[in-house]
Amino acid sequence: MAKVLIIEDEDQLRKTLRQILERNDYEVIEACDGIDGLEKYKQHHPDIVLTDIDLPRQDGIQTLFKLRGEEPKSHIIAMTGVPEFGDQFLEVAQQLGAGKVLPKPFDTKQLLEVIRGCEA
Repeated sequence: MAKVLIIEDEDQLRKTLRQILERNDYEVIEACDGIDGLEKYKQHHPDIVLTDIDLPRQDGIQTLFKLRGEEPKSHIIAMTGVPEFGDQFLEVAQQLGAGKVLPKPFDTKQLLEVIRGCEA
């Protein structure tokens, strides 16, 4: 069973993602911002990180950059729903090392496909 760290500041979305992943046999760790996400990453060493780009205290781009410094081979999925710059943010995230990107809104099938793609 893969361990997934969800870094998302919207409580309801984070809880929904957790429920979906746990129903599909993933172990889930939650973080509400980039700083908390880095701390949880160091504590739990997840297999996959699912991080929002628009985060408080430390945005997802900075978090992604620091995660890459911690573990260059980690599986990182960047997601965003920022309408005016979302595609640009996801492109930058990929340039900084996000292996996959997920524009919001997405459905359960899309989420699971991207997560499972990291396991292959």
